[in-house]
Amino acid sequence: MFEVDYANWDAVQVFCGSCTQWRTGMAGATGLDYPAVECVMRMHQVSDTAETLARVQVIEVGVLEVWRKARERERNSSGNHKKTR
Repeated sequence: MFEVDYANWDAVQVFCGSCTQWRTGMAGATGLDYPAVECVMRMHQVSDTAETLARVQVIEVGVLEVWRKARERERNSSGNHKKTR
């Protein structure tokens, strides 16, 4: 359980509603699909879409960073990490 500041409530709702809408590439998720995020904002009747998107992007960057670090830990613990020159 966690607390959400009222100013961030719309962004959290939109992010959670968009949680299956990730764009992916060879290295995994690269970011949210913004047309899908816009659709979720409409469904939640978000009034300040620009501010909410900016807050969703903060969450998005944080999640991508957590996932990146988890992949690094997994690679390092499996012994399959690449040596760089």
